[in-house]
Amino acid sequence: MTTTVHFADALPGTGKTEALIQSLARRDAPKTLIAVPTIKLAESIERRIITAIPGFTKIRRVDGRRHHRGRGNVAQNVAKHLKAQDEKVLIIQQNTLKNLIEKPELLNGWRLVIDEVPHVMDNKRFYKGYREFAMLFDPILQGHPFDREHGQNGDYSVSVRDGSWWEARDLLSELKRDPQGNASNYALLDAAMDEKNAELYIKEGTSLDSDAPGRLDVRIAKHIDWASLFTEADEVHILGHASKKSLLSLYLVSNGFTVVDSPLCRLEDLHDSYVGICTIYVLTDLERSSKSRLLRDMEGNAMNEAVEGSVAFEIAKRASDKIRELNLSEGGILQAYQSNGWFSEEVLEALERLKLIGYAVEGLNCYRGTSASVSILHGNDSPQDAWTIERSLGLMNVDVDTGKDRIRHDRHFEAQFQHATRTAIRNFDPSTETYHFVTTMEEAESLAEKFNMGDRCTISEEIMLEVPEPEPQGVSPKRRAERMARKTANRSAKQRQQEEALELLSQGWTQKDVAEELSVSRATLNLRLLEPVVSVSKSVRLAVPYSDKK
Repeated sequence: MTTTVHFADALPGTGKTEALIQSLARRDAPKTLIAVPTIKLAESIERRIITAIPGFTKIRRVDGRRHHRGRGNVAQNVAKHLKAQDEKVLIIQQNTLKNLIEKPELLNGWRLVIDEVPHVMDNKRFYKGYREFAMLFDPILQGHPFDREHGQNGDYSVSVRDGSWWEARDLLSELKRDPQGNASNYALLDAAMDEKNAELYIKEGTSLDSDAPGRLDVRIAKHIDWASLFTEADEVHILGHASKKSLLSLYLVSNGFTVVDSPLCRLEDLHDSYVGICTIYVLTDLERSSKSRLLRDMEGNAMNEAVEGSVAFEIAKRASDKIRELNLSEGGILQAYQSNGWFSEEVLEALERLKLIGYAVEGLNCYRGTSASVSILHGNDSPQDAWTIERSLGLMNVDVDTGKDRIRHDRHFEAQFQHATRTAIRNFDPSTETYHFVTTMEEAESLAEKFNMGDRCTISEEIMLEVPEPEPQGVSPKRRAERMARKTANRSAKQRQQEEALELLSQGWTQKDVAEELSVSRATLNLRLLEPVVSVSKSVRLAVPYSDKK
């Protein structure tokens, strides 16, 4: 039983993975399971092992591109190879490793090496329509808004009904057969059944679409139970920068594990700082980056997207122009959000010197010919996310305040550092000059500290933008009246459609015919017209015809 986890905590690009590969060449090397974040990294490590160890054949990579279709899924193939006696090295993805938590005994006799610190939290939030929820989950879950027997729990928690466990298990197995099509339903039921590592909360909320109120707000607080998996392995090694400052390390220590340095990598043989020269440009005068400040125009008015005229676009444009001025022909790599109002493909075209790359790019070396990085992130969680995070930290048995600090470090400062070190700085060439653009002075100072380059790293305010103060919360009476008039008009038109739809349904019309009569799609009929009405009364909901048969 393992209660010690070894951390190889060193700078990206210093040779942690290479040290692992060399350890595999020893005759007394134990059977090793290597888990990495991406398929590309798995392919890279496999090639490097085969090249570095001539004649080494006892290696197998199992992922979505490398398993025999028709002979079980990826997880089943991994389980088969872990039981095999002739395997020496097995390479999988971290997402596949999570599936082994259900059968941790498969790691008996194996050394587990995880390249790049894995995520611990698996929180989710989504909206679910009344009809879909009632049809699938009403008979087997209790404490939700439709529960006629017990009513809704005061804390909105939802669990499996007494005597319905096997029925819930059968439904979960059915949903698992189509994980893509039933992702949210599977996550919902899985959280309700996992009493140890997850909590499910459901309440009547407002949809992200303001025209479709009354849908169920589903929140899942969950963490990945790495502790039970690590316990069964002979050894556990985590390779990654600042791994001892991560949420994973805090979680392990809080649950009885001891964290020590990994013997796989002799830290004295690795670089403790980057070489060359670097300049870090601060893009704004904000004390802390936030979505509410970046998605505003230059007069302080709120905006919905990071389009031309917004603070977010303006600072990205300044970084792009500076890269052009520095005459960096390869441009720069951009780290930014694309969803929920952030940079769209059309907007990115205007930032001609920047190339948006994936948010999680750990372990990839394909940008080390680039000399510039730009990172525009915000470090604040929404109130809804913060609410779920606190409950997840409680399930993990960690101090909430310390846990929040670790999460901000992992998601924000460490993510920016990983992004910056994808560039030529990882070549460790004294003649290399690199340029890095971040949003705040706090981020710049954190980046400089992690680079550990001393006087060879400077922080510049040359292109800093003075961000305007936000518009006062109070809204003028004229604007408030205009807004209310628009809402009233939209509500009246929608109410008329709802009444007409229900009248036609009561006359025996099918949903298809009603949708054609009202010139709307069937999805619009169900989600925008019928569900808001049926939420008022459960008896009404049950009386709404669903079949297409007259």
